[in-house]
Amino acid sequence: MGLEIDQLTFEYRCFSRGEDDFTLNYNNWNHFENGTLVNCEFLEVRALKSYLRFNVYSNHHFQIINHEKERIINSRRTNVFIIVLDSLSHSNFIRKLPKTLSVLINDYKSIIFNGMTKVGDNSFPNAVAFLSGKRTMTPGYEDEINIDIRKEFFDSLPLIWNDFSSKNYTTLYAEDYTDYNLFTYLSKGFKNQPTTHYFRPFWLSIYKSWLIHRSTYLCYGNNKMHNIQLGYLEKFIQFYNDITPLFALTWFTEIGHDYINQVEIADEDFEGFLKRNIKKLENSFLFILGDHGHRFDDIRRTSIGRMEERLPFFSMSLPKNIRQQRKDIIDVVKKNSNTLTSFWDFYVTLKDIANMGNNDSFEYNQSSIIGVYSKRGESLLRPINDKRNCKDANIPEEFCPCQQEISLPVNDERSNILSRMFINYLNFILYNSTNVCEKLEIKKIHNIEMLLPFTEEKESYFFKLFNIFKKNKEIKSTKKVYRITMQTIPGDVI
Repeated sequence: MGLEIDQLTFEYRCFSRGEDDFTLNYNNWNHFENGTLVNCEFLEVRALKSYLRFNVYSNHHFQIINHEKERIINSRRTNVFIIVLDSLSHSNFIRKLPKTLSVLINDYKSIIFNGMTKVGDNSFPNAVAFLSGKRTMTPGYEDEINIDIRKEFFDSLPLIWNDFSSKNYTTLYAEDYTDYNLFTYLSKGFKNQPTTHYFRPFWLSIYKSWLIHRSTYLCYGNNKMHNIQLGYLEKFIQFYNDITPLFALTWFTEIGHDYINQVEIADEDFEGFLKRNIKKLENSFLFILGDHGHRFDDIRRTSIGRMEERLPFFSMSLPKNIRQQRKDIIDVVKKNSNTLTSFWDFYVTLKDIANMGNNDSFEYNQSSIIGVYSKRGESLLRPINDKRNCKDANIPEEFCPCQQEISLPVNDERSNILSRMFINYLNFILYNSTNVCEKLEIKKIHNIEMLLPFTEEKESYFFKLFNIFKKNKEIKSTKKVYRITMQTIPGDVI
């Protein structure tokens, strides 16, 4: 830039969360020099041409400020870290994050769950399921959160990090892509800061900065967006190492939400994070998961895409002391990994961990906690019936990955009747918006399937999964459910 250091003035200002999840408090700008101590978690810096006060550089930084008054001595409580990669299916993790997967399996001895299934359509109902054990936004079921999300705050929702806070854990919640955060998208968010460390204010300030508009997609200046959030988690882990038990939920949305192949650009970064922190994470429960598979990209036009969308990636790494001393627990978890499971089970598992205290033996029976933590779900750390079906696991019928279905000809009479009923219903919904919406017409019927109803027989998950397209199963129920895939015009929407 042709500027000498003595021609520049360097300033910083601290900022923090305001009165709610949508406001920020900024301090005044202060001059700083090399060695200036800054006692705030989030700060913005800038360099100005001294004589014109013209901004030539700006950036945002964070640090961890100790919120704990004293060290918790000899706590045997284990750390819990949850990393969520939005819209990442079991299969797509294997395809797009092979280096990360290798570190998880070989270095962390993570157990990959092959039957983990979503229980809601999008991120919010699935997150609420494993964070609170409650069902929400699922047609045909009672909404259990009892919150008018457009008018009321989420502070009253009994989220799992509160359980850990009550056990003297230091907690963290970080989520990028602020316009679509779990508790603020079309919602009021939290009145009070939900966790000890909360990264939303940092991202809010980033998205208000002039630098973000000059940055490459998925970057802020010369930093990748996902690395910024990984860095916050890494500083949290390193700062509180051996001071206090930790709980962290770190949710990555932007890297994979819109495009199915995009997440692969983060593979080496996640691999590096895991390798750098393996010693600090070895006595922790580490969960890395998706909330559901991809819902938007072209893969959703295929049968395998529809299946992937129901089956998010889910892995669990257990603390080293449990892996070394309790082979029986490892055997139980490995067996459960090949059983039909859901986010209800993940919630009960987190409750189980929060309440294990100094007793990490897990010797008491599963029956002693069924229904204690939640009216649905079983702990993944305890034996689960490998003959359970979607009805047993409280997975709604439309998300069941092992429900059998029969393909019908697209020129079948039922296909014509159902497609016409569906297009009429869509046009009825759009009737009051004809000033901006065209009337829809059917361009093409791609496929139609008849879904067989839940049966009472306790077939195993994989028996059903690999027999999805049985053709000769007699249907004895009066209730018939059909799935029809068609293309409409204008717009060529499927």
